Amino acid sequence: MGPGARPDTTTASVVTSSADRITLPGRAPTAPLRHEPTGVPEAPGLVRRRLNRCLDRFADVRIGAVIAPAGAGKTTALAHWARASGLDVTWWRATSRAGDPVDQVIRGVAEAVHVLAPQRARARGRESLVDRLAEYDGRPVIVIDDFHHVDHPEVGRLLEELLQAGGARLVVASRHEPSLNLARSELPSVVVGADDLRFRQSETEELFATVHGEPLTDQDGWLLTRQTDGLAAALHLFHQATHGAGDQSRRDALLELPDGATFATGYVVREILSGLDAADLRLLRLTAPLETLTPARCSGLVEADCDRRLRELARQGLLRRLPGGYAVARVVRRHLIEELRDELGARAFADHARSCAARMDADGQPAAAVRAYAALGDWRSAQAVLEGDGPTVLADPDLDWVDAPCATGPWQRVGSAVRELRAGHLNAARDLLGSVPPDAPVSLVEIDARLRRTLRIWTDGDLVPGPQWFERLRATVHRPDPLRYAHAGTTADQSLEQRLLHAVECAVAGDLVTARRLAELAPADDLPALVLSGLSVLLSFPGSIDRLVDEAERGGVPWIVRLARGI
Repeated sequence: MGPGARPDTTTASVVTSSADRITLPGRAPTAPLRHEPTGVPEAPGLVRRRLNRCLDRFADVRIGAVIAPAGAGKTTALAHWARASGLDVTWWRATSRAGDPVDQVIRGVAEAVHVLAPQRARARGRESLVDRLAEYDGRPVIVIDDFHHVDHPEVGRLLEELLQAGGARLVVASRHEPSLNLARSELPSVVVGADDLRFRQSETEELFATVHGEPLTDQDGWLLTRQTDGLAAALHLFHQATHGAGDQSRRDALLELPDGATFATGYVVREILSGLDAADLRLLRLTAPLETLTPARCSGLVEADCDRRLRELARQGLLRRLPGGYAVARVVRRHLIEELRDELGARAFADHARSCAARMDADGQPAAAVRAYAALGDWRSAQAVLEGDGPTVLADPDLDWVDAPCATGPWQRVGSAVRELRAGHLNAARDLLGSVPPDAPVSLVEIDARLRRTLRIWTDGDLVPGPQWFERLRATVHRPDPLRYAHAGTTADQSLEQRLLHAVECAVAGDLVTARRLAELAPADDLPALVLSGLSVLLSFPGSIDRLVDEAERGGVPWIVRLARGI
């Protein structure tokens, strides 16, 4: 019987009630046999090659963990990998039934191991299970799905004992960080997280085209991926809600996503929020208007110390960690916002959300403040933030506030033009720019002028490039001169922009060795760094493409995503 197959349990799976069981004199009653959910599950859907490559790292370690919240696609991803890996994989899915978790794991793993070697007697306890694994000829991979149902320190010690008994490898899928010691040097481990499971734009488009038979446009694929955070369950639920509705209806539903995610309400309540206590649920509701949660911001809203609670919610997988704080998945956050609106009433909710927007602006997040004000229909406050810090807002990856019904005027046009420019639609960006009012703030006038100049250089090409790297890049591509930046000294002395231009000069001129050295750069959200990453991919190997796509999606630059897909 091959890996993942089910043994014949027709007789064993019959569970009798205690009243009908016969007890022999002088013997303790034996526990009723319970059918354990074993075998690699059938998993329809898109097999993602990038994700399989990520999970392939489990083959080189003793312990692997897939840690992500409900709906991230843990089971599907592991099932696809198990069937494609060529490894000896067996599977047990834990459940939330009552009882000793150690006993549950012993029974479940024993059943999974018996699938691998059905000719041997099934293990009935801890010692016999250790013996079975020690006897097994090979290095099987034991997958425990839904591990959070049985997670316990004693379970961790049991599994470490099983691993030390033989050559087996363990992979657990859990909604929160397991109590397993993932840092032990004698049992090396790999962790795959929610960001690895997240659908990239190209994967979203492939899913809808090849699995659902309803292809997305490039723009719709970008928007759907961003608005769902690439969450597998959210993409599935959106497809169910719009299946067969036609391209225009689906597009309308996409544009309504920032205002709510009613298609996912039932799932969010049932699978993500149902296990929370009242205090944590209230914390998440009151802080839902905040894009980034920090202990200080949250404590100011709920009048309690929130540091420990935020860390625990992150451990449970309900929050994801960001530099400087935490974030809630967008579909969950939209649901929490709607619940808060219903609870407070429209006027009180608007006051509360405005105070959150003001706090984000004061804390150095003007782009988040603009999005919050625009969502409230308060364009006057949004414009005030733009006038105070327009360049920072326009440099943010998320410019979807330009689609808010209240957004009008030159700031909306400039924001829309910047978004089109990032998408690589230069003529569309130029067409969006209208006249600037004579009383417009200086910051808007300067941004508009720079944008017009950049677009003219790249479309008409009749202006002499200025000092900005994006202007000089066109001249670099058209008339390369590798010696142009020799005066800048060593690579360490060059600015990021100079390195980019120098690398392009060398690449176009044929000096690929120097170009590759110049293009090597740590990930960053700056646009020059993203372009350097793209150049690095072109000059190195396809494995870098996944990194490039991640950085471009975080940076909000669709044309680099298309570049990577083309590569």
